[in-house]
Amino acid sequence: MDAIAAVIPTDIPSIYEPTTAAANALHEPHRAFIESVPRRRFKYGPDERHNLDIYYPPPSESKAPVLVYIHGGAFIGGAARPMSLIYANLGAYFARTAGALVLVPEYRLAPGAKYPTGAADVRSALEWAVAHAREIAGEGEGEEGRYDWERVWLSGHSAGAIHAATMLLDTAVLPLDDPVRARIKKVVLLAAPMHFRGEDTGPGPLLYYGSPEAVEAHQPLALLENASPEVVRALPGIYMIEAERDPEFVKVAAEDWRVAFGERAGEVEAKGALVVVRASGHNHLSLVWFVGGGEAGGDGWVEGLVRWLRDD
Repeated sequence: MDAIAAVIPTDIPSIYEPTTAAANALHEPHRAFIESVPRRRFKYGPDERHNLDIYYPPPSESKAPVLVYIHGGAFIGGAARPMSLIYANLGAYFARTAGALVLVPEYRLAPGAKYPTGAADVRSALEWAVAHAREIAGEGEGEEGRYDWERVWLSGHSAGAIHAATMLLDTAVLPLDDPVRARIKKVVLLAAPMHFRGEDTGPGPLLYYGSPEAVEAHQPLALLENASPEVVRALPGIYMIEAERDPEFVKVAAEDWRVAFGERAGEVEAKGALVVVRASGHNHLSLVWFVGGGEAGGDGWVEGLVRWLRDD
């Protein structure tokens, strides 16, 4: 974490290069282990961005849950396999440590893709994976039974967290009676900018949502504020992780979300609870990119997350 402590700014453009370099240096000594975790790539749709990387857990006596991780990128960037070992490490870590089948979908980006394309693509990726469970599992008879497609953990970082929240709150993306919704048992929101009110947050939101009015109407906090009681009641448990050195607008948005969730959940007796955790020492990117680095990578928050996920 010394390399992150030396990076004084908190804005994302300033921290990108030093955090990327530090993350690659952290994971390079473990390259052989990371790359030993089985991984396959599938196409879940016709677009060049419709790629789905899957990381396989070791065999277990019980069925493995399914963890969907949605990458960030400010709506205009990001991919499932960028930056050398960073996302390979992430998939490998949760496959081994949480014992999960890990799905990392790519999705279409702004400016070509407008709201709610990112969230809709992730929904399509999960729907495709469920329909192709036997192909994903391999050719062995009964192999598809190794994975519990009724126990999906949906997670996302930054813009990816917004897509995860959008899936659950916008019924045009995921109707209340959609079988995909029923499969999602827990949600993880990492360094999530849940609204863009009152501060310049870069070009991404406007390029994705299309106009200031659309940003205001469809950002996750607005979706929560305006959601029907049925939608709020149906929300699963949510685990929200904030980086200590997140940009201020992300911290403010997280607090506003916490307050609004408490109010809405209390109104309807929601079945899911919200847990909020702060990851000490981390910036907006190292929070995710340092996963698996142990004490050197500030992994204390990850251990708590894995316990929460597995506590059914």
